[in-house]
Amino acid sequence: MALLFGNGGSFDLNTGERTAEAFDLGMFGHGVALFLDPQRLHQALRSYGQMGIQIDGNLFDRVSLDGIAEGVAELEKCAGRRNLASADEARPELNARQMEIMRTVRSVDGYIDKALHDEFWMLMPSALRDSPSANEMLQGLLAEVGEAREDFQEQTWLSANESLRAGRIVRTAAYLASKEAALNASTNPGYQAKIRESIASAERLLAAAGSGSPLDVPGGRTYITSDLIERVLSGIRASEFRFAKLVSPSWDDRLTEFEYPAAHVSILALAPFTLERKQIRNPGARDVEMISLSQTLDPSTYIGVSFAANGGRYSDPVRSLVSNARAAVEGAGATGRPPVFIKWRGFDSATAAGQARTSEGDVYVSVRVVEIPSLNGIMQFIAVSQMSAAEALNQRGILEDSANILLSSNSR
Repeated sequence: MALLFGNGGSFDLNTGERTAEAFDLGMFGHGVALFLDPQRLHQALRSYGQMGIQIDGNLFDRVSLDGIAEGVAELEKCAGRRNLASADEARPELNARQMEIMRTVRSVDGYIDKALHDEFWMLMPSALRDSPSANEMLQGLLAEVGEAREDFQEQTWLSANESLRAGRIVRTAAYLASKEAALNASTNPGYQAKIRESIASAERLLAAAGSGSPLDVPGGRTYITSDLIERVLSGIRASEFRFAKLVSPSWDDRLTEFEYPAAHVSILALAPFTLERKQIRNPGARDVEMISLSQTLDPSTYIGVSFAANGGRYSDPVRSLVSNARAAVEGAGATGRPPVFIKWRGFDSATAAGQARTSEGDVYVSVRVVEIPSLNGIMQFIAVSQMSAAEALNQRGILEDSANILLSSNSR
């Protein structure tokens, strides 16, 4: 058995040090190391740029689950430990459903919940689920590849922001470093093809941002603006947070406090929200900027919080808030009963609910709008559910209970 490295040298897993002699493996051009101590395997993988596991002349790619599982099984055999599982049990790689789950979690408008997490891990080969050492390796490898791609995405959009400001293509040092790290994260041919496609797309993005020309995107063309960059970056960071939850074998249901000073709110949630700035046209008066926070909870539920400064107090809070609540429901394409004016946390507010018929079934909307006098603005909470009106109301209530209004920049 041998561990193949990308540095042309060899590594003694028993001592944790390089060996003096390098090996020539012909077309591979890599060094080798004997599997003597499985506890040092993960250190070798992360520190020496592992290409794959070779057993009896068969090369297993680094992101191949069967290769990882079989390799660890052989290591534990050599160390006199219990057998993980037979090679046949360890054969399955990430299957189509697992790849679909990863895409769902990592998409900009994706989500993560316990059901999705548990399904992902139940589809793992038993050898990977049952062995602590294999689990540690798997998490490291998934995170390494995932973090490299996510970091490259983030640095691409940060470079796009610099290109937009400079009026020319700017490739920051962080962008170049993240590109190199993404290229080296895996030698898997499928991964390499996709990351090279991502790099080509990134270069087109930088060119569009630097020149001010439109960028072709699925469904049409768009200009690269500072608002678009901010929205995408917040979506990428939320994606990274969700992905970290997915690759952890144990589901973590702890809520984290996420602060959004621009929207004057902090929220306890499983994952961050995506932030977007919108200009609201206001005929006969100045345009209003709206800061919107959105999150998909599951395939049937969406929640959001928004804040818009209105420049002063409403002269008729009841009429204005009722009108805003009605507009929010209608803006979601729904109709329902007249809104209700009600006090909420000592603030004037109005609530409304509606129902919309779509080609995919009924959609239910629940809204609350609140006037925040000290901020000269309006805050809105909304929940949209495909399940029922009661579920939309329930999710809006949970969102409101999880939110803390920041009445000043120093508020907690």
